[in-house]
Amino acid sequence: MRIPKILHSLITRVAAVAAVGLLALVGAPRAEADMVLTQQTNMVIGSLSEDFGFTPQSAGTVVATLTPLNWPSSDALSSLNFVATTTSSVIASFSALNTPSVSFDVTPGVSYFAHVLGNANPDLNTGLFSYTLAFTPSAVPLSASLVLLILGILTVGAACVFGPFSRESHAAGSSGQSLTA
Repeated sequence: MRIPKILHSLITRVAAVAAVGLLALVGAPRAEADMVLTQQTNMVIGSLSEDFGFTPQSAGTVVATLTPLNWPSSDALSSLNFVATTTSSVIASFSALNTPSVSFDVTPGVSYFAHVLGNANPDLNTGLFSYTLAFTPSAVPLSASLVLLILGILTVGAACVFGPFSRESHAAGSSGQSLTA
C-alpha cells in the first residue's frame, strides 16, 4: 500500500516536530529556586544573641553559614554558635569557629527558629561576623511549564504543516492557484 504524498509529508513533519520536542524535554535543566532567608553582618560587643524565625511553604533544605570576620583581630570572637530549633526540638547546631556551615531538612508549615550566639574575646570585647540562611526547595513544580512547552511545539508543528509555511502553500502560491475551493 502506497501512502499519498501529502500524508507522507504530514507524517514526516509531525515526526520532526516531535523529535525536536523530545530533545528539548530531555535537555531541559532541572529547575531550582534558591532563596536567601536572611543575610547579615553583625558586631558583637561583649555578647550577642540573634534570633530569626521562618515557616517554609514547601519541603527543602536550609543551609546556615556563619563566618567570623577577624576584626579587630583574628581571635576577636571567643565563641560563635548556631542552633536551629522548632517549637519542640533542636534540629541542628554547630560552632562556627570549627565548622563554617550546617544544613538541615525542613517540612512545610512547621515553624523553625535560627539562633546565633556570639561572645567577644574578653581582652578586646568586640568582634564581627556574618551569617546567611539559604533555602532550597526539594522540587519546583514544572507541570504547567511542561504543558505550555508541549502546546507550543504542537502549535509550531501545526503552523508548519497547515499554515503559510507549508510546501503546499508555497507551491500553490508560486503557480498562482488558490488553496481554497
